[in-house]
Amino acid sequence: MYQTKRHTLHSRARRAMPASDVSGTFEGFDMGTIHLDRSMRITYANASAAAVLQAPLRSLKGRPLRDIIAAPLLDRLSEGLVRAAETHSSVRLEARLPSSGRRWISFHCLSTKKGFTLVLKGITGEKRAEEELRAPGSDYRAIFDAANDAIFIHDIRTGAILDVNRKMTERYGYTAEEARRLTVGDLSSGVPPYTQEEALEKIREVLSDGELLFEWHSKDKSGNLFWEEINLKKALINGELRIVAVARDITERKRIQEALEESRRSLSTLMSNLPGMAYRCRNDAHWTMEFVSDGCTELTGCLPDDLVENRILSYASLIHPDDRRRVWDSIQKALDERSPFRMEYRIRTADEQEKWVWEQGRGIFSRKGDLVALEGFITDITERKQMEERLLESERRLKLAQQSGHVGIFDWDMKAGRHNWTDEMKEVYRLPPDFDGSFENWKKIVHPDDLARVFRNVEHAAREHRREVEGDYRIVYPDGSVRWYMDRGVIFYDESGNPAHIIGTTVDITDRKKAEEDLRRANEELDLKVKKRARSLAETVDKLKEQKNILQTILDSIPVMLIFLDAEGKISLINKEMERRSGWSLEEARTMDLIAAGFPDESVRNDVLASIREGRPGWRVHEAMSRSGEISPGLWTNVRLADGSVIGIGIDISERRKMERDLQRLVTAIEQAGDGVVLLNPDWVIEYVNPAFEQISGYGRGELIGRAIDSADESFLCAAGCENFKRVPMEGKTWNSRQRRQKKSGEIVEMDLTVSPVHDDKGRIVNFVSVVRDVTRETALNQQIAQSQKLEAIGTLAGGIAHDLKNIFTPIVLNTEIALMDIDTDHPAYPLLEEIQEAARLGSDLTKQIVTFSRRSLKEKAPLPITPIIEESLSFLRSTLPSTITIHSRLRAGRAHVLADPTQIKQVMINLGNNAGHAMREQGGELYIELTREILGAKTASEISPDLSPGHYVRIVVRDTGEGMDEKTMQRIFDPFFTTKAKSEGTGMGLSVVHGIVRDHRGAITVRSTPGKGSSFTVFLPRLKSPGGRRRLTSDSPRRG
Repeated sequence: MYQTKRHTLHSRARRAMPASDVSGTFEGFDMGTIHLDRSMRITYANASAAAVLQAPLRSLKGRPLRDIIAAPLLDRLSEGLVRAAETHSSVRLEARLPSSGRRWISFHCLSTKKGFTLVLKGITGEKRAEEELRAPGSDYRAIFDAANDAIFIHDIRTGAILDVNRKMTERYGYTAEEARRLTVGDLSSGVPPYTQEEALEKIREVLSDGELLFEWHSKDKSGNLFWEEINLKKALINGELRIVAVARDITERKRIQEALEESRRSLSTLMSNLPGMAYRCRNDAHWTMEFVSDGCTELTGCLPDDLVENRILSYASLIHPDDRRRVWDSIQKALDERSPFRMEYRIRTADEQEKWVWEQGRGIFSRKGDLVALEGFITDITERKQMEERLLESERRLKLAQQSGHVGIFDWDMKAGRHNWTDEMKEVYRLPPDFDGSFENWKKIVHPDDLARVFRNVEHAAREHRREVEGDYRIVYPDGSVRWYMDRGVIFYDESGNPAHIIGTTVDITDRKKAEEDLRRANEELDLKVKKRARSLAETVDKLKEQKNILQTILDSIPVMLIFLDAEGKISLINKEMERRSGWSLEEARTMDLIAAGFPDESVRNDVLASIREGRPGWRVHEAMSRSGEISPGLWTNVRLADGSVIGIGIDISERRKMERDLQRLVTAIEQAGDGVVLLNPDWVIEYVNPAFEQISGYGRGELIGRAIDSADESFLCAAGCENFKRVPMEGKTWNSRQRRQKKSGEIVEMDLTVSPVHDDKGRIVNFVSVVRDVTRETALNQQIAQSQKLEAIGTLAGGIAHDLKNIFTPIVLNTEIALMDIDTDHPAYPLLEEIQEAARLGSDLTKQIVTFSRRSLKEKAPLPITPIIEESLSFLRSTLPSTITIHSRLRAGRAHVLADPTQIKQVMINLGNNAGHAMREQGGELYIELTREILGAKTASEISPDLSPGHYVRIVVRDTGEGMDEKTMQRIFDPFFTTKAKSEGTGMGLSVVHGIVRDHRGAITVRSTPGKGSSFTVFLPRLKSPGGRRRLTSDSPRRG
């Protein structure tokens, strides 16, 4: 099976993306990297890969992969490499290492032009955490929050976020509570396929497949985008099936992959364009090639695969027979001297063509000095100059690609005396952009004491024919300041072996030099201090003995629990506070397992012991049991000393816990209070408002917090009372007031306002607190009750007066009629008697109206349909009102019945109609009369009138477009004898009579009016559910309340 997959990989790898086999590219990675050729033989492995596989690095190179990894893992890797070659993408696998069975490794399979690349990483710790999370009875929350990856718990049906761990909140910037209100779409880039819909589809796939691994483009609270690798799987948590998403930040890995791909593309392009053949071979008689570049074909006429591992022929067979010995001797001599080798010789190509080539190479030695391989470059020297220039450019590009962006690059043409800089070089040297970076100008700014040394260093390297050279020197600036710099360069030699170019980098090492100088001075000062310290050591020992008792007294006096444990974990000392809290003495603690007694719960005890052994920094909360069985929380930390001993430091936080609970209850009470609460700082800037205040004012917290109360006219708290607010700190007492304020919506509300100062323990004012209560409805009800009581009192008074007036007017009317019958019409007293008679009749009529208002007429009421009564009233009004007034009616009560006196209902309609006609007498207008059914709830009924019962009603609306009334007039509109008409136009009893009739029918009447826009009167009368189901009632029947 392995052989079949190897051939498949071999064929598909030819179509894969190009890649380099240069080992140095991966040495800086913290993940293991292995390069494979098409025969699945390891051509390169870094130290991290050897560590992950737990194999010596030297044992990996050159060996087939099947010797390192056994089946069935080898088969899975082969399948992954096939998919990587087919899809031109990375394929990830997770598996246990067969050799150990307990170690997990993550493999990323990549296809390259020359073969394949495996990126390895040990994930045993992560897998163990996942297994513990699935294990029943595990400490789910501790593992959950300790994970290095962000973890989400999702509902399997809706995908809703049910829980997140601490790592998620740190990475995304949301609190756990905020995260539970979000969707996956809120945490995604939103660019397809990274959307809410795609996330739900992934969850559905997991439900069917069991586990899913994919990459996701995520977004944090600040809008920053980053890449994550999501491991999605099902898990049983607390008896419920959930979806667990483990999100690992792979932004850096993506960046490395992109950089790797770019490096591969650049290096592939470079190698393809080199006019010759780069190689890596063994030092044997055949010069067995391990790697050759694509230039091999043009140079030798052979394919690279023909030479690698001598598959078709060896490179030694291509060397001219007359030159083979010289080539061997030159290379062996260079290897003995550990120096590069350069030579010219002839080769015979595959088509029997003879070429002269120039070869440069060197031996690659291990750290132990063993020869590993030969690496070099072979080129056709018939176009030497052109090839040299192209090679120089290729090496420069390769060097630039491997340097950081903050390093200056220089090119010193030693033959021409030219000194070329990159733009970054001037920034490194801290020179102005217009500085002429010529060689002569550079020599002028180098410190004179260093310039000669720099040149001697270069000459010495050239004499030894070294490849690299480095040195440090100082640059002197016009202001006299000096900075240190380090140059590292590569020397390029011409065909005669003379140095021609140096290309290198420059870095600022001023800080390092300063640190070295500081370290030297510090060492000198330390030596002096050590000597001085040694002299005073004896004195110190004496003082320590003296201070031991003082320290013991301090330890026993401080309100902190202390436990001292030796390197073996045995208790050597506890202080008095620890004795008092635990209930055990020092002598008892030394002979018992105090940790086991104080922490009987095994899981808690193990955590405590682990933190003691490891000397973990940071504070942790543990609940300990005293000798008496009392459980008390404590805040504990551990300090590990140099000798391995540990000091445990504990603070009892029982009181703090109680204060926190009390504070939380106070916060909850304020948040849920029905009254508005506002907290202001001493400068009257709002720091907090509760939800009740937001509802009362109509302003949200975001509109209020941070604003001064007098910063804007529209502020709910900004009114005439602000000056009264500011008297609070001067008087030092609470200020109360009832005020009218305007909400954000424009509505005017009545509110009770209290402002109190808040003092700290020194008596200074640190805040002000204001409590606001909306009393609009309460005020309106009080006004209605007062008005009702006033009319009731006036009615009682008017009823008594009317009774007396009736007794007065009755004999006047009777006697006047008798007198008129006894005298002739031409009698001088006749007109006077007629006038007396008319006045008496008018007084009698007024008395009847007063009686009606006071509800003292015992008229019988009966169930009757309301619509015909209204229609009769409309007919009467149409005949009496002027033609300039248009009457509109909308009667929609159907067959509704009321318990009423029809004459009184008609009087209500006629009085309201006449009142509307008077309001439109000059300009004319529109009179609207509506009749509908209504069902009033308790709240609505009480808002209309305090003594109106909830239930079924008919509603009569009489609305005009006349002059309207102001607020002051509306307050008195139902008062007896109050009128806005001229003396001769009315008595002021019309609306009073209407009010009395309506109340007598257990109803209510309201009025709304705007000056210049007209008035609207609304009458509510109780509606009978069944026309025949009620007996006849008189006007003295009881009302609600």
